[in-house]
Amino acid sequence: MPSRILSWVGAADATARDVDILTNMHLQKVELDAGLKARVLSASGGSLRYVATSLDLLAEFAAIKGLARITEADWGGRHLHTGEAPIPRHTAPRAATMRRAGRAA
Repeated sequence: MPSRILSWVGAADATARDVDILTNMHLQKVELDAGLKARVLSASGGSLRYVATSLDLLAEFAAIKGLARITEADWGGRHLHTGEAPIPRHTAPRAATMRRAGRAA
């Protein structure tokens, strides 16, 4: 099977300027305060893809809440995209879950 990758090239870490540019693209009519932009950059670990994913989360949040500006206080303790798998909301053992659902483990 042929490979689609011609060569590997390193990418520079995302910068505050990159966050500004992507904010204008992803949140066209929504303003982010400086603290929240810094939090997006920090959570991303330098990944532009993670920055973009977090900005999409923020855009959805702004649309749902009807906000033209989002501050750190608005966002609160919600998580931004870090590339880590989310922590399961329910951690019951699989066998107990299966029994409650009426299925054998």
